[in-house]
Amino acid sequence: MPPSSHGNAAPLPGAVEFARVLDILAQLRRQTTFAAQAMTICNEVARHYRCRQVSLGWQEGRYLRLKSLNERADFERKMDLVQQIEAAMEEAQDQDNEVRYPATGAGRQVTVEHETLARDSRTPFLASVPLRVNDRPCAVLLLQRDDAPFEDSELIALRLLADHVAAPLAEAHHRQRWIGHRLRAFAEARIAKVFGLDHFWTKVGVLFGALLLAGLLFVKVDYYIEGAFVLRAQVQAIVAAPFQGYVSEVRTHTGDVVASGQLLAVLDPRELLQQQSLLEAEIEQYARSQRDARHSQNLSQMQIADARRRQSEAALQQVQFRLANSRIVAPLSGTVVEDNDLPRRLGTPVQKGDLLLTISQLDRFYAEIAIKEGDIHLVTPAAGGRLLFLSAPLTGFPFAAVELEPAGQARSDGNVVIARAAFAGQVPAWWRPGLSGTAKLYGGRRSPAWILSHRFLDWLRYRLWW
Repeated sequence: MPPSSHGNAAPLPGAVEFARVLDILAQLRRQTTFAAQAMTICNEVARHYRCRQVSLGWQEGRYLRLKSLNERADFERKMDLVQQIEAAMEEAQDQDNEVRYPATGAGRQVTVEHETLARDSRTPFLASVPLRVNDRPCAVLLLQRDDAPFEDSELIALRLLADHVAAPLAEAHHRQRWIGHRLRAFAEARIAKVFGLDHFWTKVGVLFGALLLAGLLFVKVDYYIEGAFVLRAQVQAIVAAPFQGYVSEVRTHTGDVVASGQLLAVLDPRELLQQQSLLEAEIEQYARSQRDARHSQNLSQMQIADARRRQSEAALQQVQFRLANSRIVAPLSGTVVEDNDLPRRLGTPVQKGDLLLTISQLDRFYAEIAIKEGDIHLVTPAAGGRLLFLSAPLTGFPFAAVELEPAGQARSDGNVVIARAAFAGQVPAWWRPGLSGTAKLYGGRRSPAWILSHRFLDWLRYRLWW
């Protein structure tokens, strides 16, 4: 068996064989339709190679179908002989090589269907030659001869002929097909080109890029608006100095749990007690002056003494009020969260209104969230979100809704709007006022492309607006 055109290089045909090939190609170029070309090839091959019968089969779908016989324009497809011819052609196509029966040489070939065809058709010598388009066998030329086996030189010439007629036959076969078949063939070719192994990594990259682009544009994910937050106690009391004085006693410090009315600190009352004694003496003196003026019937002196007495009584009431508030008590039950260094300020003066202590109830909190001005239109107050503490970044604490303050605030890093998020139920024991982190407020379902580009597009619109 001669070597295949897909293996080692075959020897060139002789001059006679080469002339036969040229003659057949010349006859083929005169035909324009696939049927005429197929009939011409069968007739010319049969004439030049002394064949009883030459058949041409073409790939349709998954099977080869007989398309032409020499000297016969029509034939019954259901004939057993036709089916045997097609089976022999498929045998050669499956091996993608020339098949000669009887087989000669050291090559291993499967000739089962060729043997059956030779026995039933009473043709002793057969040869099948595949026609290849784009290195794939799409047709088979089957030769049947009575007088002599096929020589190697003849098979080489037939292989050369098959290589030259395959392309024009394929083009003519494509032109004659119905438009639907041609469109399907075009689509199949493009799909095969796209999904074939040629340029594999380029195709993988393009496919991955297309899938990534589709995901960026059409996949929807939850979008969250970020904002810094600070934890605040819902119930909190600020204990300030009620008047100017000196700290004489401190009975609590940061971390103490206190009850409502519990004594926290004492301001030195000695100066107030002296003022109280002086004012009581003045009131007694003015009362005597008023009585003396009444006995002497000096109405003007009596009125002056009465006015001064009432003035001293008012001052005495103020001093007594301060004395009563010199003992500073807790306005509510809770925990002292800030003592303003009060335990180390014994004997030091304080001014009226100075912060002494801060008491908070640590069972109810709210988060004060600063939302950037550019994101406030995306916030849905009822949508909620979650908190991520700096001290526990792996755990998110959900909240149901937020309440937006009516006015924004100007800060060094830009304007913000404050949102307050409350929590239902029991909160973790480690929560403390002043803890901070990042809040994520639900902003709806958005595409990744929008998430990645919306800030730049907003900036661009703002800059290009006129």
